[in-house]
Amino acid sequence: MTSTRPDEILNLGQWDPSDGSSPVVRRPPRGDQARQAVLWRRVSQRSETIGDRLDELKGKVKKGISKLTGNERLEAEGDAEADAAKAQRETKGAIRQAGGKVKEAMGDLIGNERLEAGGKADQLRGRADRLD
Repeated sequence: MTSTRPDEILNLGQWDPSDGSSPVVRRPPRGDQARQAVLWRRVSQRSETIGDRLDELKGKVKKGISKLTGNERLEAEGDAEADAAKAQRETKGAIRQAGGKVKEAMGDLIGNERLEAGGKADQLRGRADRLD
């Protein structure tokens, strides 16, 4: 089996050792592909957070309308939707914040300033996700 360089990714998800083949080694994207991948990741993360906030807003609107109409069942449903969306958003924020702490510590440990800065950014993003 050939040795892998540090800049290569060992993709074991597609490898089946029972067929006698070797694992697939794939290089990470470079140049424009890497920039596009990073931008796509950022856009999808933001849309995910916006979606959680919209679900929360939808529940609050449903609750407000039900108060006007006097529909208690719909009010409880709206309240539950808003609470569930808020809990989901806060949980994702806490996970992102904890991951950022780990990333920052790893960057500090190995002396990688970029990884450390990314960890700090993830912590801030997680904290922002948890705000009302």
